[in-house]
Amino acid sequence: MLLQSEKPLVSQKELARTNEIWNRCKINHPWSIGYTSSLIKHSLYNSFSEWLTYYFESGEERDLLVDALHNYDHHHWLRQFEAVHDNLHVIYNLPKSIQTLNFEYGRSWEFIDLRVRYFLYHLKLSNIHISQRLGTKIFLQRVLIDTWNGHVREYNTIQRLYLLYPQCAFKSSTPWSDFNHAIDYTIHCHNRLLGALQIKPASYRSNAVYVKKAQAINKKKNEKYSKRYGVPVWTIISNEDGTILDDGGLNIVCT
Repeated sequence: MLLQSEKPLVSQKELARTNEIWNRCKINHPWSIGYTSSLIKHSLYNSFSEWLTYYFESGEERDLLVDALHNYDHHHWLRQFEAVHDNLHVIYNLPKSIQTLNFEYGRSWEFIDLRVRYFLYHLKLSNIHISQRLGTKIFLQRVLIDTWNGHVREYNTIQRLYLLYPQCAFKSSTPWSDFNHAIDYTIHCHNRLLGALQIKPASYRSNAVYVKKAQAINKKKNEKYSKRYGVPVWTIISNEDGTILDDGGLNIVCT
């Protein structure tokens, strides 16, 4: 069964207009919103509404767990979403049980409201003025709808790849490898690693400045993966129904 994508809430024009500030604020960092791609991959959601409900309910559970902590430092860093990159040495030295509360949970509406206000404040500093309502829509689009549609594209594409390469196993990447190596799936033949896949939409071939920046960042991350594991990373361009538009030179031999 193929999954269905969700319609966008915000125009590409509005996303492009606010993209630089969004990236500068590091709102998409997993410390801020959780490893959303991992949260959605390792679940069995058949619709966007199920994914949305899970993310908010998981966020409410997280808030209760954070509020119950008695260690002030832990409580402080779990609530910290500014200057994330300046404090990674602190974040990654926290106990794993504490890191889990930010990496492996969704977020509540209360938290999302704080992030949207933070985003709007930095937009205003750059003389970009949008409403709270639009800011919330941009957050939902980038964090939840884009994650869902990306998941749909990946899931449907992998179903088609299984038809082409039935002898192979396609395994979801770990949250760490997804974030640090920009890979979505690894390819295996008889438990032997053959390579990895990055699955992207047709818009990834755009010449827009922000897309070119993303391509450059992902290329470096892919190269780190290839150097570490000695296998190639292929970038596949596909539609949300899984139709492969460009296989990136995919060459799988499984014997």
